[in-house]
Amino acid sequence: MRKLYLSLLVLFMILTLVGSVSAGPIIVNGPLTVFTFGSVQQVPPPPIPINENPFTYSSAVTTHINVWDGQCIGDMFSVYDGNTYLGDTSTVINTFGNCQIGLSVEDAEGDARFSNGCFNLAPGAHSINIFLIQSFYGPVGYSWGQGGIRVNDGYCPGTGPVSTPEFPSAFLPATMIIGFLGAVLLIQRTREQ
Repeated sequence: MRKLYLSLLVLFMILTLVGSVSAGPIIVNGPLTVFTFGSVQQVPPPPIPINENPFTYSSAVTTHINVWDGQCIGDMFSVYDGNTYLGDTSTVINTFGNCQIGLSVEDAEGDARFSNGCFNLAPGAHSINIFLIQSFYGPVGYSWGQGGIRVNDGYCPGTGPVSTPEFPSAFLPATMIIGFLGAVLLIQRTREQ
């Protein structure tokens, strides 16, 4: 039991000292990239950068990035592409220290209980910065945790360019013209009588 407490203490100290990760290139349509953060000493925290260097990638097609919280429910993030604000991850109810331990970042992906966000980006080079805007530990003032970022081709599910359908077919305009001519002929006949 003592070894467990000592191990947890060492892990907490490492996460507190590390504070943020040094990011780097992300592979489009590649594996999940996990980021770790710690040492949040102000509540509510000012936007605290998660990554010392941005997560970078380049693509010739439209892409979308998914960012989400892992481990403990309650952390939320703001996401930027360079200096351009993309948005915040979803609002979640902060359980203030009542941690849902056991859900790895991989398991938390797609779990609506965890803060998450999907952001569409145009083709080109991107430099993604993530900032912690809500701490799981709330009033205690310290937080450590993990999150994930993944980049894929295409648009976020349920978004994208709206395609306007082509005119249905020649049948619809033809029937409209025939109907209009029929109405005109009917009106003329009723006037003649």
